[in-house]
Amino acid sequence: MKIQRHLLALAIGFGAMHGAQAVSQEYILPYNSLPGACNEASNAQAGGTGNTYKCAAENSWDYTVDVNAYAATTGSVFAAAKVEDWSGGFGVSYVGESGSSPQHAMDNDGKLEMLLFSFDESFALSDVKIGWPSSTYDTDISILAWTGAGDPSQALASLTSSTETSLLSTGWDLVGNYENLDDGVYRSVNGSAISSSYWIVSAFSRYGASSPNWDGAKDYMKLHSIKGQFTCVNSNAPGCNQGGGGGGGQVSEPGSLALAGLAVLGVYGVRRRRGQQAA
Repeated sequence: MKIQRHLLALAIGFGAMHGAQAVSQEYILPYNSLPGACNEASNAQAGGTGNTYKCAAENSWDYTVDVNAYAATTGSVFAAAKVEDWSGGFGVSYVGESGSSPQHAMDNDGKLEMLLFSFDESFALSDVKIGWPSSTYDTDISILAWTGAGDPSQALASLTSSTETSLLSTGWDLVGNYENLDDGVYRSVNGSAISSSYWIVSAFSRYGASSPNWDGAKDYMKLHSIKGQFTCVNSNAPGCNQGGGGGGGQVSEPGSLALAGLAVLGVYGVRRRRGQQAA
């Protein structure tokens, strides 16, 4: 019996040890950098706001993310803005904003502008790259993750009912502020490896906090690409199983290992019964 228990524990242990897969992915946003990787899935509404871009990871449609834009003046709630696809990356515009440089980018001049990334699976953002500007302007950013309780759809509801200073009390966490990003160079973010299906990348804001006390200059940038990892725990979502998409009837690696362990236990049981019968 002791041997049987040990074998059963071993079989379960194999499955638990390999029960999660970390899948690294990169999203390159501007159309000219990776044609077909990002498409405008829904057009802007009347007034030029509210469009959605759907982007594929490394040009693979197994992993997609929806990208939307929002903007707010101090004291006002965030409202839908427009995602602008430039050669250097995604910018943000809102009704009445100048389309000339540098306000064609994502910035905090006039309104605080942000990009919302909505994933189907939990995603641990790890790196961010801007594609413009190369000099002249400040390029400080802030990153937030949705960690609120309840239905994930609350992430969007809380965003469009919050102001810049109240957002952090509605389920959004400030993951970090990052200063002076360099054009074309990835910056590591999210040192705590927070994982969420909803992420915000915005021009720098303290979001109601008293620090950091940076120079106060306005920030302008175009977001070129992001990296991170999906964690798929016994998931049948596309791309989570070994070898890409998971079709019906496939047994993932964790399940295979657990079955192998149980098979060993079964063989042992048969041999033990035969030995008892021969005695």
